Amino acid sequence: MVVLKSMQQEFSSMQQNISSIQQNISSMQQEFSSMQQNISSMQQEFSLMQQELRATREDVKLLQQDTTIIKTDMKKMDIKIDKNTIILEDLRAKLETAAEVQQAHMEQNERQSTVTMRTINDRSSLVETAVQKTSEDIGEIKDNIDVLTEMTGKHEVEIKVLQRRSV
Repeated sequence: MVVLKSMQQEFSSMQQNISSIQQNISSMQQEFSSMQQNISSMQQEFSLMQQELRATREDVKLLQQDTTIIKTDMKKMDIKIDKNTIILEDLRAKLETAAEVQQAHMEQNERQSTVTMRTINDRSSLVETAVQKTSEDIGEIKDNIDVLTEMTGKHEVEIKVLQRRSV
């Protein structure tokens, strides 16, 4: 009986060990299940990350295309700016030349105007002198006619005037 009891105790101890092992296995199974869920979740996250990475690559490609287009447009704009700069420089030179020509014409006109005004003033003075001289001469002629009229008689002059009108 001692052997049986000893065997029963060993059997009982083995059962406890087996029960403990089973608990450990159950615990390990739970941990394994949890790990499988974590792995599954990580796979889903990894799949999402791959999709986001693809989208990001597509965005980068679009940005590169946009950058290429912008560079092309900027080259075209640089060419146009260079052409416009040349045109502006040419226009500036022409405008400066036109301003110089206009300034020269204005100075020439001023000189001619001054000469013309001097000539007009000289001639005006000359005309004034001539008018005064003519006025004086007319006054003298009138005086001479008055004297002649008195000398020949007023009637005789009137007869001569009438004779000339009727002819």
